Amino acid sequence: MAGPTAPSSTDRDRASLRVPETNVGGYANTGWDLVANTVGPTVAATLIALFDRGAPNASQQS
Repeated sequence: MAGPTAPSSTDRDRASLRVPETNVGGYANTGWDLVANTVGPTVAATLIALFDRGAPNASQQS
């Protein structure tokens, strides 16, 4: 987990607008990062929901 002094996406975006040599992606890159960060967990959660058989309960074991 990032600490309270870790730079956020907003800080990087501000830096990219003020200093183009920072090699930071800017708003479009941040937008695609947000899309990927949403799609990945959504696909993973869907696959888990579809294929998760769960651990066997004590009542199911003989």
